[in-house]
Amino acid sequence: MRLQLFLISMLAVSTPAVADQESTFVQNRAHTSVVSDVVLDLYNVTMPGEEVLALPEPISGGFEYWPYVYDAAADTHPHPYPDAIQWGFGAGGDAARRCMKLSYHIWKHVQDHKPAHLASLLAMEGAPQGYYHWNNDYTQARTEELGYRSFWHYSKPNGLLKWISHTKIDGSCQHPTVEAIDRWAACEIKRLENDATQCVGHR
Repeated sequence: MRLQLFLISMLAVSTPAVADQESTFVQNRAHTSVVSDVVLDLYNVTMPGEEVLALPEPISGGFEYWPYVYDAAADTHPHPYPDAIQWGFGAGGDAARRCMKLSYHIWKHVQDHKPAHLASLLAMEGAPQGYYHWNNDYTQARTEELGYRSFWHYSKPNGLLKWISHTKIDGSCQHPTVEAIDRWAACEIKRLENDATQCVGHR
């Protein structure tokens, strides 16, 4: 029961009031994105040490880790793609695997209880046909401002929906929220309808 309550609590989100959007964006730009001038709080944060349920079977979609490792000699972070990408759930480090697992649970909840806009999007021609689970691993980095964020409709039309989480420097986990994916899906619907809307689901 405690584990169930923990997972349910991870699905709770809050949306800033319109009057507070600009200040919220400035304060939280490390984990926000803008869609049609509306600030979205894309992530809940889970601290290290909190329990996470095992991956539910059957596993759906693939897994990829993007480890950002600081190079002190060059004072830079070499881009992990393509040579340093870690493929498969078990390929990431301990903290990154834990974050990937938590993010997968949120994704599984979304699949079992699709919000309205996401359900509509997936029924449209040109919508994503599959999923990939992506984790940016910053545990060996000096900044968390390096990788793609939130959601990415990869290889349009059709292609994959990349569901992106982040393992922070301190080992905590930023993972997408249910509200965020539904609002992103609403934007993607507009894009598919007129191919003019720019949906900023990643930077």
